[in-house]
Amino acid sequence: MLEVEYVKKTLLILLTITALIFVFTGCNKTPPAKEDLLNDTPSIESPDTMPFEGYTAPDFTVEKLSGGSLKASSLCGTMMVINFWSLDSDGALEDLPHFDELYPKMSQDRTILMVNLGDHRHEIRRFIDKSSYNFLVYLDDDSSMAETFAITEVPTTIVIGPDNKVLARAEGRLGQIAIDYLSDPATYSRPMVPG
Repeated sequence: MLEVEYVKKTLLILLTITALIFVFTGCNKTPPAKEDLLNDTPSIESPDTMPFEGYTAPDFTVEKLSGGSLKASSLCGTMMVINFWSLDSDGALEDLPHFDELYPKMSQDRTILMVNLGDHRHEIRRFIDKSSYNFLVYLDDDSSMAETFAITEVPTTIVIGPDNKVLARAEGRLGQIAIDYLSDPATYSRPMVPG
């Protein structure tokens, strides 16, 4: 009986030490500020290439859920709306029906990239099939695209113009007002305000 109590106390002590290590080593840090990302983004190709408004968007390659991959440079001259989402983000899931409504309104010179961040393929397929969404899903399994675009919050939506300049960036749930904004390219010169 003493041996069982000893093991319980030892486990409790180890768990407490582990929790303290996480607290004191910064595992609960808040996301970096935009200014810090501008000064310390490892994937920046040049000073003119940034994932923020007014800068040239970074180049990227992303895998399609349906197979194959897509390179951003193949969309040269196309306006891109990139939405980073995941199954564990309520805000992202609330916006998906709006993006599905927007998807057929896109033309050949505008496209939506719905980039999932790290969920298992079979879970994504099951969710998309169950929800009957029509948009194409892209995968960022290794977080390389999230790193390239300095994603600190899910969902995040980025609009890239046909000249490859970042026109707008919104972190958090968009809502119907922002989706209406995305459906009209004439509004892209104004800031995108999540609704």
